[in-house]
Amino acid sequence: LIDAGLTGIEVYHPAVGDDACTHFMQIADALNLQISGGSDEHGYPEGFPRMGIQPVTEAMVEGLRARAGG
Repeated sequence: LIDAGLTGIEVYHPAVGDDACTHFMQIADALNLQISGGSDEHGYPEGFPRMGIQPVTEAMVEGLRARAGG
């Protein structure tokens, strides 16, 4: 997938436990992938109770932008 243009991997998600996050972080480090995460919140039917609870930093967002050329 890296040869096809993969530059990042989602590490943080409400359904991903600590052990899995550690595993994905190790993969990202080993393959020089940008890390990201999100709540996967779509707003239906309960609104946005998980919005903003993942530890996604401004540095992660900037890293994604830089790799995207923006």
